[in-house]
Amino acid sequence: MKTMFQSIAALVLLSASAFAGDLVNVSGASKVALSGYDPVAFFTDSKPLNGSPFISAEHQGATYFFVSEEHKKLFAEKPDAYVPQFGGFCAFGASIDKLLPVDISTWLVRDGKLYLNLNPDIRTKFDAEAEAVLAKANTNWPALVKKNSAVPLSASAATANLVNVSGASRTALSGYDPVAFFTDSKPVNGSPFISAEHQGATYFFASEEHKKLFAESPQKYLPQYGGFCAFGVAIDKVLPVDIRTWQVRDGKLYLNLNPEILKGFNADFSGNLAKAEANWPGLVKKNAR
Repeated sequence: MKTMFQSIAALVLLSASAFAGDLVNVSGASKVALSGYDPVAFFTDSKPLNGSPFISAEHQGATYFFVSEEHKKLFAEKPDAYVPQFGGFCAFGASIDKLLPVDISTWLVRDGKLYLNLNPDIRTKFDAEAEAVLAKANTNWPALVKKNSAVPLSASAATANLVNVSGASRTALSGYDPVAFFTDSKPVNGSPFISAEHQGATYFFASEEHKKLFAESPQKYLPQYGGFCAFGVAIDKVLPVDIRTWQVRDGKLYLNLNPEILKGFNADFSGNLAKAEANWPGLVKKNAR
């Protein structure tokens, strides 16, 4: 494991390319798609699998992680067979002409294509009228691309503050309720109908009560390091996160790339935290435009 964490420090994520024109749902300044999940695994393994930052490929300006070189090769040979539809944004959202983040648990392969949705409830609506939803989504998508590619993501206030938002939707925490980690001690999907903006990013909430708590003291509930991987910040990198890695320690919310990285972060929590605190200002300056 030590070798793994030493090696990750050498990871070079893709440079500032014009991925916005392709309207891909990437994790903020990390430019990683699918929150680091392997796009091929949905087809070959029939389940979501965390990819490795050591095995990656770029497509349309976004970086994809894979669990194996074999999966990377399959992707390279035919990337459009594996990339999620609608740029990895919520399929139901596209059908109502909205860009919304996704919950990876909603994944679905239908007619050989990968679809994702905002949350399990929205996935249920998608399933109930899939053909009609997809017809509307396919009709709306070209205009959504044109509309949201006009302004570079780097021009948004969310990027200026280095917040991990879901692509052009500018939604933080992939739509999860930031307050619920503290009050419910678990991740809870927020509602797009109960939302608030903070530092250029939009947060969803499970209730008006949670929205009020957030409005009264946003800094109390915001994830540390803009919602990027805490261990990544400790090694001076901006990386996406897996919501399963959440933890509240000393009254603060931390997230990490995947469960294995979480173990490494916690193995020397104090030491890694000190490194992250020292690196964060420089990462903000370097990546905020």
